[in-house]
Parts: sequence; structure tokens; C-alpha cells
Amino acid sequence: MRPIFCLFSLFFTCPISWSDCYQLIHQPVNNHIVLVVDRSGSMSDQPIAEAKKGVKAFLRQMNPSDQAALIAFDDRVNLIQTSTSDKALLINAVDQISLGGSTALYDALVRAAHLLNGTVGNRLIIYLTDGQDNRSRYRLSELEQMSVSERVFIYGIGLGRVDVDKLAQLSQRTNGVFEHTHRASDLQGLYLRVLSQYNQRYGQKQAASGSLVIKSIPAGREVIIQGRKVGPTPYQAIGLKPGRLKVGIVYSAGIWECQAVVQAGHRTLIDSRQSDLGAQLIILSRPQGATVFMDQTYLGITAIGNPISPRKSDWVSRARADGRQLRVRSVPYGNHRFRLKGIPDFDFGPQQEIEIQLSIQQEEMILFVDILRQKVTDGKGKTYAVGKPKDPFQELEGDFENDSDFEGFDDF
Repeated sequence: MRPIFCLFSLFFTCPISWSDCYQLIHQPVNNHIVLVVDRSGSMSDQPIAEAKKGVKAFLRQMNPSDQAALIAFDDRVNLIQTSTSDKALLINAVDQISLGGSTALYDALVRAAHLLNGTVGNRLIIYLTDGQDNRSRYRLSELEQMSVSERVFIYGIGLGRVDVDKLAQLSQRTNGVFEHTHRASDLQGLYLRVLSQYNQRYGQKQAASGSLVIKSIPAGREVIIQGRKVGPTPYQAIGLKPGRLKVGIVYSAGIWECQAVVQAGHRTLIDSRQSDLGAQLIILSRPQGATVFMDQTYLGITAIGNPISPRKSDWVSRARADGRQLRVRSVPYGNHRFRLKGIPDFDFGPQQEIEIQLSIQQEEMILFVDILRQKVTDGKGKTYAVGKPKDPFQELEGDFENDSDFEGFDDF
């Protein structure tokens, strides 16, 4: 990718652009859906009964090729049913939802985004909640960045006293819709309306239109399309007519510009940096599947499967050769603060995240982040200790004497 900077001036614009400042990715016409249902104590009696009716009605109306998963949450997040196109299996799973305690909505939505990571096609989260989040480890701003960057549509249904403004903004940023009612009897109709709105706004038009995702480091930069300010990064637009678009991203040093192509049935991805002189990071974690932020900017999710142990002498070469590992390119040199958070539905004890400031000076830096032990190891063998582990496994600190124990534990 070649970034182009145009210095701020009333008399000068940047006439040059590069064809390699974007990626064009085919978008198959199939849907991957995660249904997220609030099962907190306030959903007892009619609300949970009507919610189950609504979810079942939605499932019956899905396309035969659609894949769906089911999550229920209170103060904990539980995956009730993994992704499947078997409607009977999904409907049976709905009946397994039982009532619980508080409300960890944001964690539940992050877990849903984790499930969608790596899927090919359209990604949708459709959730129901009847209260305000009071237990999540994830912040709404983190969820919003993650969802836009990963091209997830978020459709929400709020029942009763919910934070309508915040939840509506989340849906708006992800090109979804937020519905609100005070009557539980409306839920079935709202579930069907959400499905209809998605099909009308995007699903039925996908073959003839394109979509656009714009990311930047740092995040929160103003995006300009065809001379008009459209919002901050990360930014997503759907249902675009095929053609060329002039895209600008406003940085302190000037405006980065790109002449991008929008093509029917494809997603155009623009991923810019304030400077094209930067490092490549390869980030691994224990436990796997951690969400990674740098300077409050969402970077991605660490790989799951075939764990790599820093106790083995060849771990750096294995990490470098494994294309599934999280890679972040063109990271500006200098000091950056990293924060990694574990998967929301697995309880690793009180220490489920790590935050550390690192100096990025090399062209390539490989990091193994051990959240449980609160330390980071780089590819040169240097260890950065963050703090004393506080998880329930700390008594096992000296028990991993061989690599097989370490790698097996990483399968969590």
C-alpha cells in the first residue's frame, strides 16, 4: 500500500493516487448470523416467553443457506448453539435458554463478533436486551470499533428501560437498525421486521452493489468521500453503486488520499496508516482468541488452534510462517500502549486482560502475550513483566516444565 499525503492548503490538492491503496474482496451472497438473547432476571415470565417466540419466528424465516448461532447472557455469556443451518436444531436450542442474573450485553456482543471472525459472507448480530449493561469487561467504544472493522451488521431490539441513544448509535455505525418497544408482545413482530429490513436494505441488493470499509491507525480520523465528510474511522458503507470513489483520511500531517474502486458483489477495504514507515507486528496470545487494541484502536483477534509455545526454540520461525497469526502492518515507530482481553464467555479468573506499553523500533516485532501470567515475550527473547498473576491457576506457575503441558493448556 502506498499512502499519499496532501498538505493542508487552500490552493493545493493531491492529483495523484495509487491503484494499490485498497483491496477488492469478493463478498459471497450468504449470511452468518448470531442471535444474542438477554436472559437476565428482569426478563422473567412474559418477556422471555415472547423473546423465544420471536427468535423462533426469525429462524423459520431464514434462508436455507443461512448459518446461525445462539448466545444467551446475563452476567455471564453462554454459547447455547454453535453455527448451523439446521433450523430444527436451532429452534430446540432456544428452549434451553433459562433465566440468570445481571446484564453483560457488551461482552455478549463481543463474543458474537468472535464467532463471526473468519467467516466468509455477510456477518450479522441480532440481539435483544431489556436493561442497561452493568457487568461487561468490554467497553461500548471497543465493541463499536471491532464491529465496524470486522464488517458486522448489528441489529438491536430494546425492551423497556434501555439506553436507546447509545444502542441506536451502535447500530447506525454498523449499518444496522435499532428497534425499541415497551411491550413484550411486540417482540415477535420486531424480530421479523429486523430480518425484513436487512433483506431490503442490503441482502437483496448485494449482487448489484458494493460495500466499503475504511480503517486507520490511529482510529477516529475524519473520512472524506467525494469531497464530503462522512464520519470517523473505522467507517463502513453498504449498498454503493459500482464505480470509482475519491477517499481521503485526515491526519495531523495532511490528507491521505486514494482513488478506490467499488465493484458489485465485492467489499473494498482501505487500511491506512499515518505513516507508511512502520513496523510489522505478529501477535500471539495465551489464552488464544484474545481481542487486541493498540492506543485504543482495535487491531484484531489472535489466532486459535495449533498453539505455539515460546518455550520452544523455533517459536519465532513458526509464528512468522503461520499465516493465521494476527499480523498488523505499518505500525508507526515509537511507544504504543497495547491491551489484550480474553474471550468473554470463558472465566480465567480476575486477570482476564493485560495492558502494557511497548517501544516499537524494529521493522518486525513478534510478541507472545501471556494474559494469565501478565507478561510479554518478544522474538528476541526479552520478557516484559506487567504484574503478579492474580488468576486461579497461579499456583501452577512452575508446573509447566515441558512444552506439551504448556501447549495443551493453551487450547482454552
